[in-house]
Amino acid sequence: MKPNLLLSLFLISCVASCGGSPPPVTDPMSVPCAPEDCGPAPGAPMHLCSDGRSQGGPTGECVRASATACEWQIRECPADRPCGGLTGAQCRAGEYCNFSLEATCGAADQTGVCRAIPSECDEDDAPVCGCDDETYANACEAAREGVAVGREGACPPTVASVGETCGTRGALPCAEGLFCNFPAAATCGRSDAPGTCAERPTECETRARRVCGCDGTTYTNACMANQAGVSVETTRPCRTR
Repeated sequence: MKPNLLLSLFLISCVASCGGSPPPVTDPMSVPCAPEDCGPAPGAPMHLCSDGRSQGGPTGECVRASATACEWQIRECPADRPCGGLTGAQCRAGEYCNFSLEATCGAADQTGVCRAIPSECDEDDAPVCGCDDETYANACEAAREGVAVGREGACPPTVASVGETCGTRGALPCAEGLFCNFPAAATCGRSDAPGTCAERPTECETRARRVCGCDGTTYTNACMANQAGVSVETTRPCRTR
């Protein structure tokens, strides 16, 4: 039995034996605990929980656990809250849905867990590919934008640049502002012969040198076809059908 409780019982017994009125009985659960009542303090400090905002571990407070026992208060971390998947569960403001790498950004209705959006990040150079197909300097930078990591390393390119192959199987589409320019022998890629990405002209002369574009449209000249994002198939007007 703890010293505080023994002292209370002794005083009640003493007053009663001396003929006085006993003091009001104190609820043992309301008797505060002193640090020495809990024994050696836990050595572990509090830590940040997996949700990124809560603190778990020993609080440093000696609290009453029962009428006869005091113990160090240990704060439990909250359970992970699922998000995404079949339920379509949403996270709260200031949080984002974080998927494990195995969950492949929620493909096949796999779920993630809600995590707090960080306010600051280190400048670590560890590129990751976000679930939005954008490359971020590190996982924290992706999280700060509310994006889960889809894969480690930079995202693979999704479009081809000037001079890169296009118009054949397995080739990427040309980036915005470019068009796939086929040589005459490639027959506009119909034989799976490749072209190369080239910039669309911004200005063209109006002199008529009609050509037939790969889209079956007759253009005033090759520049105007290219400006429309179309390669030239023949240097004559398209045949009418």
